[in-house]
Amino acid sequence: MNSIKKSISKVKALLKQGKINDAHQILLEIQIYDPQNKYVKKTIKKIESSENFLKTNVNSDLNNMINKIVSFYQSNQLENAIIEVEIAYSEHPNSSMINNLKGLISKKLNRFLEAKKFFKKAYEIDPNLYEALNNLGNLYYQLGLFDEAKETYTNLILNHPNYIHGYSNRSNVFIQQNMLQDALDDINLAIEKNPKEATFWYNKSNILKAMNQNTNSLTCINKAIEINPNYTQALNNKSSLLEEMGNLDDAIKFADICLSIEKNNSTYHYNKGAILSRLGNLEGAQVSLKNALSINPNHHEARWNLSNCQLLSGNLVDGIINFEARKKLNFWIDRKFHKPEISNLDQVIGKKILVTSEQGLGDTIHFARFARKLSSLAAMVFLEVQKPLKGLIKDGTNLRIITKDEVDVDFDFHIPLMSTLKFFSEKDILTEAPTEFHLHVQQNKKWDNFFKQNKFNIGIAWQGNPDHQDDKRGLKYSRSFSIKNLLFLKKFSNINVFNLQKNYGFEQINKFGLSNFIHDFGNNFDESAFCDTIPIIKKLDLVITCDTSIAHIAGSLGTPTWTALKFVPDWRWLLDTSDTSWYPSMKLYRQKTLGNWNDVFNEMELKLSLKLKNHFSKVA
Repeated sequence: MNSIKKSISKVKALLKQGKINDAHQILLEIQIYDPQNKYVKKTIKKIESSENFLKTNVNSDLNNMINKIVSFYQSNQLENAIIEVEIAYSEHPNSSMINNLKGLISKKLNRFLEAKKFFKKAYEIDPNLYEALNNLGNLYYQLGLFDEAKETYTNLILNHPNYIHGYSNRSNVFIQQNMLQDALDDINLAIEKNPKEATFWYNKSNILKAMNQNTNSLTCINKAIEINPNYTQALNNKSSLLEEMGNLDDAIKFADICLSIEKNNSTYHYNKGAILSRLGNLEGAQVSLKNALSINPNHHEARWNLSNCQLLSGNLVDGIINFEARKKLNFWIDRKFHKPEISNLDQVIGKKILVTSEQGLGDTIHFARFARKLSSLAAMVFLEVQKPLKGLIKDGTNLRIITKDEVDVDFDFHIPLMSTLKFFSEKDILTEAPTEFHLHVQQNKKWDNFFKQNKFNIGIAWQGNPDHQDDKRGLKYSRSFSIKNLLFLKKFSNINVFNLQKNYGFEQINKFGLSNFIHDFGNNFDESAFCDTIPIIKKLDLVITCDTSIAHIAGSLGTPTWTALKFVPDWRWLLDTSDTSWYPSMKLYRQKTLGNWNDVFNEMELKLSLKLKNHFSKVA
């Protein structure tokens, strides 16, 4: 770092002039930010052992205090650091170094207002103490006060242009504010001034990853590791990046390297568990995730991932308990109701219960059955659903379907829909009948004569919401598939194929020249959500779909359904089974390797050939 080199040059000049006291003071300041600097450590020791220093250093008491505080702080002996800094501050309240140290310790104690006061005071006392201004920026950043952090780092850059970390730190703020090009510009300036600083390459890698430039991001993280082979944060990020890119075997190698350096780091155990779960190694994943939780019981991401592994393994009892960890994650929206959440089934009896939907339409369709089950005990269950499902899911005697806009509902207790599972036995969960839908007579009649009886009628859906986390991760992890995979259907002359896809992915029909092969229902299809989809699916002989709401509708209606699943699917589909207790009419077709749909649709082609022979032999 140029600023440290400049300070060391100043120390050398002062020593030549015999001004060892001033040189010693600067060395102590450098040591806080570069505690492993061999020259600094060696020179401090040499000065302090000098008879001349002992005789002439009128500030030896202050310097000794600073030395002691720094030593305690760096070795994480916080109680001793607190004692020493209070003594020093009582004797030297106007020392910039003591105020700066007091700020660092206050920050460590989460006394953020005090820390802010001391950093500001330190910089007012000595405007050359850039470290205090940088520490103030770091404090704002930690507190999520990104505008204040950006302003502070900007002042740091303007007043101390040689302190290159100012650019790097400001780039981190720009990332948080989604100003990615500004972040990239800042970090490039820092790298230009010092290309041998590993943290700068690490930060650039993070920026490029946020810009979805994974290959360039990997190049930068490799550069950081080349400079510092034991840079565990960089090694861990490389592991995560390789996982994101689908290179899971190499991702595991780097996860293990991180753990060989820091075996008690919960984050590294968690990351290894996440990678193993993507590989389908659920047993190994659970070991790693439990290791993370043994080190840090409040690692909510680890508990959430553990629950998914347990559920995917068929361990509903433990998985459902740990599934509650989702409420501690960033994506969870706390509704802050004025009434309590249900904690046991006794609270349901004779009461009015609000059950709130969460996640996607398919999840609500799938698990609405458990709100219905609760209604057998309650005076009334209000199931809050997404607007498109309001007229779809069937009300019951003690079950009323509402939307979030219906704020006039009076209830005694509330509960998120997925949390209702914890009140029922495994047998009850797996045997509860699917969700029922309203079937509108008029809509049914609309399609009575649409389908040819001399053909086998197949409905298809190939893409879910592209904003779903699985689809956003790229092709290897996507639950959706290209319609190109369904081209095998053209081999069969005795079928009609109907498009159940709306909005997302519809353009693929023309892209692959299928507009004359696939029948579309036109612009008037589903004028209100699923109003035509339901009667149409009921009349189909087969639905072929990805893991999306169409799968849940078709399964709930009892229509024969073939659902194509990615290598490690959502937990509800388990592993290594071709059927599912949730929907008796559904068959599951699974990827055999990560991101490879070929086996899935080759198997479907074979099964369809057999199914058609059987179907038309019965017709004949």
